[in-house]
Amino acid sequence: MDAERPVVVVANGFGDHLLVLPAMRALAAMFKDRLRLVCAPWAADTFFHSLPFGEVLVMEKLRRSVAADGRTVIGHDFDADPLIGKLIAADLVMVLHPWFSPSLQQLLDGLAPARSIGFSPGYDESLATLCGQHWADRAFQVPRLLDPSLQIDDFAFAPEFAEESCRAAQAVWRQIPTTMRVLVVHADTKNEKMWLAARFARTIQRFLAYHPEFVVFVVGTSNTLRELCRFEARVIPCFGFDLATSMALVGRADLFLGIDSCMLHAADLWRVPGVGLFGPSDPAEFGFRFAPHRHVWADGAMTEIAEHQVIDALESLHAANGKTPRTRRPFGARSTPHSS
Repeated sequence: MDAERPVVVVANGFGDHLLVLPAMRALAAMFKDRLRLVCAPWAADTFFHSLPFGEVLVMEKLRRSVAADGRTVIGHDFDADPLIGKLIAADLVMVLHPWFSPSLQQLLDGLAPARSIGFSPGYDESLATLCGQHWADRAFQVPRLLDPSLQIDDFAFAPEFAEESCRAAQAVWRQIPTTMRVLVVHADTKNEKMWLAARFARTIQRFLAYHPEFVVFVVGTSNTLRELCRFEARVIPCFGFDLATSMALVGRADLFLGIDSCMLHAADLWRVPGVGLFGPSDPAEFGFRFAPHRHVWADGAMTEIAEHQVIDALESLHAANGKTPRTRRPFGARSTPHSS
């Protein structure tokens, strides 16, 4: 905590930035305006919009680093030299993502901070990555190492987005009568983490048949679900928006249904009750952490998830949490964090 020129580094998938958001908030509060952020070019404006960084530096020529097989992604490489020149005299470097690469080693060697913290043997202090530990809790080990009194729930509140994204989301919500309730669905991501579109559509169809008070917002990039569902008048495609607007749409939902992705993590921080579908990834590490939820886990291929499992999870969650409409907070308003 006595560092004068601290630096925090993060670069990973979209959803990973939401997983580390509580840790990032804690560090920004701890170091006030002197914390410098190193990140992907798109990350600060989208995920860390309201945090008081002293400076934001982007990783130039950021690209995936692959293993010897030419296919397996093991991290990222970037141009370290410009960062070394701008971060001279950094005395504490904290890295919130799990990967380590030659570029990251070059950055650490060039800066030679008095202290470095991360999740691999390449740092002065290498933090444990316990099997089955949620990644939000793993990342939060970094601020807790500096101040053991910190609690993740104090920093795990809803994301805050730029005003233009909030206005765009508000315009969509104004089209929905206040008597209707909303299930937000997110179905598209990497192929291996997607559920079959036909099963998704049939599940939505059954849910809408049971619940005439609901409409469905489909966020993402694919219109397939609306085309497959006979309740198409109550399935509203929300495509073509920037990422922040889509996540803001999620934040006002009564229920969420989706695969392992950034939208699920957004729903979690918004405390939207949700059902998460998992195959190759472990929901204990990448699923819901804060909101009421159900996980359906195939522990392998997504094709192993049956429709009845998902509709049962949705109905169970709705019965436990979904009968009373959620309070529609103004867009950009901070939610009250709590454990669940």
